[in-house]
Amino acid sequence: MKKYAATATALTALLAINACSSDEGQPDQNAASTKESNCKEVLGSVGTDWLKTRVGNDQLVMHKTNNKEQARDLFNKQMRSWEPKDSADPYAPLRFADAQICVASKKGTASDGKFNLRYDASQYPFSEIPGNEGKAPAPGNSDVKFAARQERGSPTAYTVYFKCAIPGARSEQEEQLPVAAIMTDSLTGDRDAGVHFRHLLHSVQVMTRTLDCQNKPDVPTEPPSSVK
Repeated sequence: MKKYAATATALTALLAINACSSDEGQPDQNAASTKESNCKEVLGSVGTDWLKTRVGNDQLVMHKTNNKEQARDLFNKQMRSWEPKDSADPYAPLRFADAQICVASKKGTASDGKFNLRYDASQYPFSEIPGNEGKAPAPGNSDVKFAARQERGSPTAYTVYFKCAIPGARSEQEEQLPVAAIMTDSLTGDRDAGVHFRHLLHSVQVMTRTLDCQNKPDVPTEPPSSVK
């Protein structure tokens, strides 16, 4: 697996905008509305209602995250700084900070699980992305690939990789450094991979517009049957 080395500026940006807020004390209605808005922006009403239905509207706790514009600014800064290297591992000099888009848990029972949707730079060039449980190649189309992987003791990571030519980035970035949308869910109890991928794909459609992907990737609304 290809690794990155940390850059201080990226990690500083992540720490500045990615800290979770406390749920103790009197609830801040404006803060709660903002937290839900961040999720609704990328999951849509259907995805947000799915979380509420599975967990309970009065039990669902939304955590402070990046909004989609903050995620765009973070990706723009990092992707535009990237350049391919002559070494065997072109990714060795950089580590990209991820953008937490939607994080939720159940009120008063933090140990019961968490829902997390984040965006990150892919650890693989688009042509080398492995499929489910490391099988190659990953299914998808010429712009999007899918994988559902689970490490022991961790929830399944539903991942959609997509080519996104970031404005101002090097031309090689689209193929060599695609974007990864990653959803993990130990909160809802929903084991249907198709449901998770459909909500994840909705968020990808939103983020391709937000990131202004110059290649206009073809993002489907349904995942292939091999990952459902």
